[in-house]
Amino acid sequence: MGSRFLIKYILYLLALLGLLYIDILPLSNILNSFQIELISKALGLFLDIEGNRIIITPHYRLIIERDCNGLMVYYIFLATILALRAELRYKIIWASLGYITITAVNIFRIFIITNLVLRAKSNFYLAHDIFGNILLFITAISLFALFIKFNR
Repeated sequence: MGSRFLIKYILYLLALLGLLYIDILPLSNILNSFQIELISKALGLFLDIEGNRIIITPHYRLIIERDCNGLMVYYIFLATILALRAELRYKIIWASLGYITITAVNIFRIFIITNLVLRAKSNFYLAHDIFGNILLFITAISLFALFIKFNR
């Protein structure tokens, strides 16, 4: 892994994060909306939810937005595996496995955050900014380590 990897990684990362944050791209809105709806429907099986709003009290709700949908972490993982040398088939398998795993962990993360906030609203910062983000990045790093380990 040298400068070629770094250049490819940065280009893939910029392109993928553009999909996440550039609202003028129709694909960006489609991907973000799909992911938010998927997460909201999954959480609706366990939580009181209206659209993308988790009801904590009649006047307090947690909103699942673009920054909460787990795609940023997935795109960082995806840019890494795309930039590394591996067979295309292998990259597709790991991209799919990464998406499924990161999305499932993100649903679990939001479920835990919600339950901690239901106990006390003051738990939001600790649950979301500390626990939640660390959990997602540990998941992505673990997937990347497994990708490297089995890419021989």
